[in-house]
Amino acid sequence: MKYKSEALQVVHEMMCASHQIGAISDEKMREFDRACLIEPEPLNSEQIRAIREQHHLSQADFARQLSVSIQSLNAWERGTRKPNHAALKLLNIVKHKGIEVLHY
Repeated sequence: MKYKSEALQVVHEMMCASHQIGAISDEKMREFDRACLIEPEPLNSEQIRAIREQHHLSQADFARQLSVSIQSLNAWERGTRKPNHAALKLLNIVKHKGIEVLHY
């Protein structure tokens, strides 16, 4: 995870611990996530396709690597749907670090 600052990292880690023991709600934890974490870079359909093509993968292979359905990947590349937050984070990791990071 990337934090907006070192101070917010400390706050977020404390809140995660509080959340794990049930001291704060899921909704409150999501608020801390939004306040403390850097949002992943938005990617449009052309950028998602370019990431896949840069790694010379078919839609089926790329979807498998990302643990998403081919239908979801296809919809992202056509621009009819957008990846959820977790998928967007994963796409950004692949964009900046390469597909190889998913093999560990």
